[in-house]
Amino acid sequence: MDIIVAKEIITALADGINPITGEILPSECVCNNAEVVRAFYTVLRNIDPIVKKKEVSENAGKPWTKEDDELLKKMFKEGARKKDLQEHFKRSPGSINARLARLGLIDEKFNYWR
Repeated sequence: MDIIVAKEIITALADGINPITGEILPSECVCNNAEVVRAFYTVLRNIDPIVKKKEVSENAGKPWTKEDDELLKKMFKEGARKKDLQEHFKRSPGSINARLARLGLIDEKFNYWR
């Protein structure tokens, strides 16, 4: 997994958002526990120097909307280039690949679309 994608996931969890669905996590979820949230932010502070060395996309850490998912599916099935998807959605290559895998459009294990 790409460090930028990992940061996006941890950021969403720290903000109380399900990184896969974009929905707000239930208040009883362990990710909303104060100690867990502090742990997330401690990790995020410490990986920032690593992530800053890489190009961070404008939408890094933001949840995907249903509209984004539908448009990503459509563009991918129509043969859009990876660069075009990255530019349109303002997301990293790892984020695009992870979303395509979650949507069942590429094989997550082999990730042949890189």
